[in-house]
Amino acid sequence: GKNTIKIDVEHDDEDETYTLNVYRGKKDTATTSGQTFTVQTEGNKLNAWQRFDGKWRYVDGTGTVKKNQWWFDTNTGIRYHLDENGYRTIGWYSENGKWYHFNDNGEMQTGWVSVKGQWYFLDVSGVMKLGWLGDSSGNWYYLDGSGAMKTGWVESSDGKWYYLDSTGKMVKNSVVEGNTLDSNGAMA
Repeated sequence: GKNTIKIDVEHDDEDETYTLNVYRGKKDTATTSGQTFTVQTEGNKLNAWQRFDGKWRYVDGTGTVKKNQWWFDTNTGIRYHLDENGYRTIGWYSENGKWYHFNDNGEMQTGWVSVKGQWYFLDVSGVMKLGWLGDSSGNWYYLDGSGAMKTGWVESSDGKWYYLDSTGKMVKNSVVEGNTLDSNGAMA
């Protein structure tokens, strides 16, 4: 059978209606503020995201809030990290010496990401990169020890100087501020 539960929540002048249709079986649907998604069930137990105090957390079919772990949402293909209270991690997160960034929805970021006016590059695993970074077009960028993309003059560990334009790309075969840059971008 089908059970429908509607909950109207009024909090700080923000009204939200939550509708949950519960079916006995393997899959159910839940609707939150007009968005419908499928959730996996086990008998009468529901695996789903829950919003609590304005933040999202994941509760499994046993009613347990998932905490201190990575979570891959198979419905959306999005990767999350759940903190010590079970909430989605927001902003920077470090684990085993690797840095990750999560947007305001708690979604793990990849590729170029702008944070507080600085650009960072996160690989396909979400790990922040450091040092020289080459792209598929043959462009080179330099990411400093904090992971921030640099512009202007940069001295490499071998003492060579390179110039990175305002987009962070290394300039090659050119003259910048009276300095000649060779085919590798190094000041001649």
